[in-house]
Amino acid sequence: ALTTHAPGALFHFEVSASGRLTVCLLSPGFASLFGRSTDFLVRHPMWLFGAVPRADRRVLLASLKHAIGTEQAWTRLFSVRDRGGKVHW
Repeated sequence: ALTTHAPGALFHFEVSASGRLTVCLLSPGFASLFGRSTDFLVRHPMWLFGAVPRADRRVLLASLKHAIGTEQAWTRLFSVRDRGGKVHW
């Protein structure tokens, strides 16, 4: 599978009409980056957005909200902090 060979961390999620976020794909890179199991991250998808540095989070979530509201595909490259506080792109 592409996700096992791609560098970094890839994910795909869907948002229902009620606003519920469901993770459909989460690459193994997330477990090593965040020190959390992919099972945990699938069950708690909003935890991923908490790893985005505060200064970038508002813009990221606004772009996501816009994509959901306009039913557009959403693609972004953004930094995250691992559990140790190191920033990754």
